[in-house]
Amino acid sequence: MTAPSTRRESAGEEVSVFDASPALRHPRQFLADVRRDLRVTMDLAPQMARRQIVARYRRSVLGYLWLLLVPVSTAAAWLFVRASGALHMTSSGAPYPLYIVAGLFLWQGFLRALNAPLQQVNASRAVISKIRSPWEAVIAAGWVETVFEFAIFVLVLLLAIPLLGEWPGLGMLSAVVPIVALLLLGAALGLLLVPLGLLFDDIPRAVVVGSTFLFFVTPIVYRPPSSALGTVTFRLNPVAVLLDAARSALVGDAPVAPALVLPWALVALLAFVVGWVAMRVAVPHLVARL
Repeated sequence: MTAPSTRRESAGEEVSVFDASPALRHPRQFLADVRRDLRVTMDLAPQMARRQIVARYRRSVLGYLWLLLVPVSTAAAWLFVRASGALHMTSSGAPYPLYIVAGLFLWQGFLRALNAPLQQVNASRAVISKIRSPWEAVIAAGWVETVFEFAIFVLVLLLAIPLLGEWPGLGMLSAVVPIVALLLLGAALGLLLVPLGLLFDDIPRAVVVGSTFLFFVTPIVYRPPSSALGTVTFRLNPVAVLLDAARSALVGDAPVAPALVLPWALVALLAFVVGWVAMRVAVPHLVARL
């Protein structure tokens, strides 16, 4: 997309005019526009995220505790199911309460990164075609908020680990790569869904259905299966590989082989770049339909 030009209406109001010509026809101009908009986005996104966070919890009695209630309540439900005997899981490795809480915190981070782009754009539908700031700032603000919430998750988890008698030491640092890759994968999938999500209201509903299915086929509340079919399914599921690798490093469980993690981390990075470029190209055509 070429940069939006600005014209002045008769009343003195400035509006943005988007050029719908193919953005990749002029690669140098495209890259120059990307660099310029990224600089603006890096300054604007934290400010927008701060306003969104303050507005969301301004009139809330529990405030930021709401961030923890969903994963903690879900963990409590699964702990009850296991205690009742309906769910059997071996107790080797990290304590099950720590294992499940860490898995749910990581899952919430991935899910938030996945949903943020479409939620942010839908919330700004009325103004996204009029603002002079780069549209990336709207989406990036959602990611800043996601990182803020995830940082709270990690802090709570780090406080809980010693209380449960576990401390993996410096091995926790190896969680950085799979955590970043997991969030990046969620962000990439979210970017790829935005163009369709703006055109069809079915996409947000499909995301809910798909994420529910993915929750149960990903070893979040249970350990990775050891059967031949289960092992293949696990290795072909990037969310499962990255989440389990991050959790294993955080709670001191059996580590996941780097040979499984690094390829999916590269795929996440590539998918993010593709999603970003796809959005840049699609914006002029989407704006006309908003």
